[in-house]
Amino acid sequence: MKVLEIKNNLVKVLYDSEDRPVLGGFTVIEDEATPYVGQIVSLKADNGISYAIVRLLFTFDGEGIVKNYDGSIPKLDANVTLLDAGDLLEILPVQTPVKIGKLAQQEFLLNVDNSLLQNNLLICSDSAKNTAMLVSNFAKQIENNAESSVIFDIDGKYPDEKKFVFGQNFKLPLNFDSINFIYSSDLNDVTPTSRAVIQDIFLEVQEYTRTIPDKFIPFDTFIEVVSQQYAESEIPELALLKNKLLKYKEENVFAQSKYEIISLKEYIKDNYTTVIDISNISSGLQREVIAYVYGVLEEMNSAIYSFVKINDDNSDKKLLKLLLNENKIYTSIICNHNYKYVYELKEKAENLILFAPETTRHDFASYNTFLNKLNHDEFVVWGGATQNIPLIIELAPIEIVKPEPIYLSDNPAPDESGMTDNVENVRQAAAQPEVLTQIPAPQAVIQQEPDDFTENEDTYTDLSDDVERRPQEEEDYSALRDSEQEIE
Repeated sequence: MKVLEIKNNLVKVLYDSEDRPVLGGFTVIEDEATPYVGQIVSLKADNGISYAIVRLLFTFDGEGIVKNYDGSIPKLDANVTLLDAGDLLEILPVQTPVKIGKLAQQEFLLNVDNSLLQNNLLICSDSAKNTAMLVSNFAKQIENNAESSVIFDIDGKYPDEKKFVFGQNFKLPLNFDSINFIYSSDLNDVTPTSRAVIQDIFLEVQEYTRTIPDKFIPFDTFIEVVSQQYAESEIPELALLKNKLLKYKEENVFAQSKYEIISLKEYIKDNYTTVIDISNISSGLQREVIAYVYGVLEEMNSAIYSFVKINDDNSDKKLLKLLLNENKIYTSIICNHNYKYVYELKEKAENLILFAPETTRHDFASYNTFLNKLNHDEFVVWGGATQNIPLIIELAPIEIVKPEPIYLSDNPAPDESGMTDNVENVRQAAAQPEVLTQIPAPQAVIQQEPDDFTENEDTYTDLSDDVERRPQEEEDYSALRDSEQEIE
């Protein structure tokens, strides 16, 4: 391999077919002064000549310690060799390992620290199948570490037979917040005069819910209140409202008993992995249920991982603010590449997992050299957990290997026929999670002040402030431009 040209931190390297470089692989470029570590970001062929574009990542000092790239460049006569991914990535700081998968076209199994899942991971995927497999891989490992996770299934495509289904296994309580939801969702076509009357009814019910121990009332009770008010006032809109409430009842949205509310919390407590199926309800109601579940998780006051798939219809800035600001709920947000707030989520995320988009996206322009060449079952992982090195991973089911039972030497192990029924004092040693102590790689993450999602926040109708809901303004996000010049 031979250096052909250098521009800024990009090096054009000639290679032969026997060199077998791979996209995303690593090289060492070394002259008499400095050794450089680079990553192959492009492979090209022109008129029978094959060459790679290498981005310089690190240098080594005189003691062989990895340093951030300092802006210097190697000489044209520098020696170029391929670097085994394991030799470089073993230095990633990992305390509690999470298996991501094998590097594409390589046999190296990448482990990163579980901080990947604790610092606003953003997953962009246009394939429900890929999303389900990736989330399943994470959930199995979380459970294997005796930790808990909650997965929101919004489209019914998560392959798990044991689901906790909204409307069947749990319902929403009719409380202060859910009354606000009904008021803002179902009274858009009510005249101002009728709205004032209905608002008084709702406010009275809201205040009542605050005075009772369980903070909610049975839904049939609310329907009866509306029926009585209609009988007294004969306001036509109250009849329409009653019909809408009866539809909620038919769809099993709101609870009649305390058990239909507390069942959710009890189920989460009793299971390491909880798949909440909300695929059978409208997008607006999905948003309300997700927010309610987060309230339940916050009340539990214990660390838990959450995987939430959102789209343009079931989310808004108010929900995003909730998802990103819960300290003990480690939220991974999943969306497609065309999601309306993907740019803001990217700015908030400390780690990214990007599958190939259906169309070229400028929001991730810095990764397009990888994204445009991904196979359907590959993704790019990048962020603090990888020391800001984008890595191409092959998606495949992660196998969880259970530790074999270890028997004390003075007791025989059960034979294969299962006939040893009277063996006593046999204890299985508890498997301790492996802790990897690696040489810390240089920290290249620049922490930014988080954007406040309350800026330009969506306008909400609230009973205490009866303001007409404004239509969502169109927002124009300028495409990100790759600051590096490409070598042709």
